[in-house]
Amino acid sequence: VFTGARLDEISQALLTDFIEQDGVHCLRVYTSEDTKTKTTSSERLIPLHPFLVEDLKIMDRVERLKNRGEERFFHTFSKSKDGYGRTLGRWFNDYLKPIDVYIKYKKTFHSFRHTFTTNLYHNGIREADSRFLDGHSQDGVTFDTYLKAGKMSRLHEVLVNHLDYGIDLSHLKNSKYVVK
Repeated sequence: VFTGARLDEISQALLTDFIEQDGVHCLRVYTSEDTKTKTTSSERLIPLHPFLVEDLKIMDRVERLKNRGEERFFHTFSKSKDGYGRTLGRWFNDYLKPIDVYIKYKKTFHSFRHTFTTNLYHNGIREADSRFLDGHSQDGVTFDTYLKAGKMSRLHEVLVNHLDYGIDLSHLKNSKYVVK
């Protein structure tokens, strides 16, 4: 909901995919021998939202996992014939069931991609800008071939910082996954 990334893009993330560019922490999404993207326009850097970096301390978790010798962010998930997404999707749906989101609202992990894009739109972000974050192709050859995302600091300031869902997520700060 803070990255706009697809299930497979997040579930396959290597610890080396968490990088810093222009002073901004980012998640790198790309195709390699062990990772895949939906399309070539899906390859991108996603600036991480302050809630992920400051409140959930995602970069501290990355460092802790690196120090333990892990290679993947979701190191306990096993790869199926379709990649790592199935395991994350099932885990996430199990997480949503007790809080009635999965059944009552028929929401799944992919629903948050729609929520992400909708939230950017309602906060005044142009569609062309939001496409850099969600990995959708731009309209036409000029966008696809010549236009690049630009500085991460700009994307972070102009786009990511506008994500505001109006809900209290502070309970996530006490998750067992947050580095204390």
